[in-house]
Amino acid sequence: MLEDPCPCFSQKSYRRCCRPYHIGEILPELPQQLMRARFAAYALGKCDFIYDSSSKSLLAREGLNPADFKGSVKAFSESTDFIGLEIIEAEGDLVTFIARLKDKTSGQDMSFKEKSYFIKEGEKWVYDSGEPSRLA
Repeated sequence: MLEDPCPCFSQKSYRRCCRPYHIGEILPELPQQLMRARFAAYALGKCDFIYDSSSKSLLAREGLNPADFKGSVKAFSESTDFIGLEIIEAEGDLVTFIARLKDKTSGQDMSFKEKSYFIKEGEKWVYDSGEPSRLA
């Protein structure tokens, strides 16, 4: 697993890419790094990382307790194939990307494009909001 390609599609091994973020060894220095780490965390079902890398305001807007939030992430992760990630633009606190996803049961294409906004809470970048759109 550690030497397998990272699920963020960086062409690096998981050990040398997103794993250090997932285990808390280092913090992402840039929003793009956090975005990739979150994509990989969804693909691997790392619910704690998704929760911990979400802004306090996002969690308040979602209105879910930590267990319910993590449960919804787990259900999504388990029912989805993560088949590609393309970073279109990364500038400042904004990262625009295309996520290629498929529903494991139906095979339905769930791919989307999103503008993601990140903020700093203390020294740590966190995901705050996104503007997703379906691919044509």
